[in-house]
Amino acid sequence: MHESGLIEKLLTAGVIEKRINELKFSDEFCKHLVSWNHKYGFKGGGTIEIWRQIMLEFNKSSDSLSDKDIAMTIVLLDYFLDKIGTEKT
Repeated sequence: MHESGLIEKLLTAGVIEKRINELKFSDEFCKHLVSWNHKYGFKGGGTIEIWRQIMLEFNKSSDSLSDKDIAMTIVLLDYFLDKIGTEKT
């Protein structure tokens, strides 16, 4: 199953972490995103190549991610951010 492979890759890279009964994006990765956005901006969300660069700068083991993996990670991140936003309102 592709999704399981993606989760393992993201865990290995430290992009996500396991919590009791859930997975979440790691604090370190979230800090990296904020820092990257302050330096360069996202220009409407960015391309797969921009996200590849973001992930590689965070952890070189992200080089094993395919374009599809990165696209799916963006979808997961969008879901995660929406979930955080609805929990705070």
